[in-house]
Amino acid sequence: SILQQVAEGLQKETSRIRLAEADDEVQKQTAQILQAVTVLAEEISRLPETAQAKKLEQWLQEHKNLEAVWSNREDGSFIVSLPPAGLANANGREWFRRALLEGSYVSEVYVSAISGQPCVTVAASCCNAAGSKMVLGVDLSLKQKET
Repeated sequence: SILQQVAEGLQKETSRIRLAEADDEVQKQTAQILQAVTVLAEEISRLPETAQAKKLEQWLQEHKNLEAVWSNREDGSFIVSLPPAGLANANGREWFRRALLEGSYVSEVYVSAISGQPCVTVAASCCNAAGSKMVLGVDLSLKQKET
């Protein structure tokens, strides 16, 4: 039945994710991208909002393991979202709230809606020139070896 096929597909994805969580390579990738996102957040916070898209487009092209990159104002509204976000405001999302409060956030491994592959969301906050906080986030694809 279709339901059984869906259940089996879900079980297969879930077992791959458990492998990803235990993988040292994933932790290394995540730590590296968090450091890069933190540096980039500081850089784009000094740019006018109108100049952020070009910088983030360039960054997304340079980092082949990223599925998405975005920036948000302190109220959760999006400044830039590549590709366009499926929501108008991020203030209800854990990655946004925690990055704003704690300075950075790394999600658990989950299945990406964009690629159907395991990924993590990494976000960092900083202050812009006007003193308002902003959040920069990325979805990092975790290319898994097939088991």
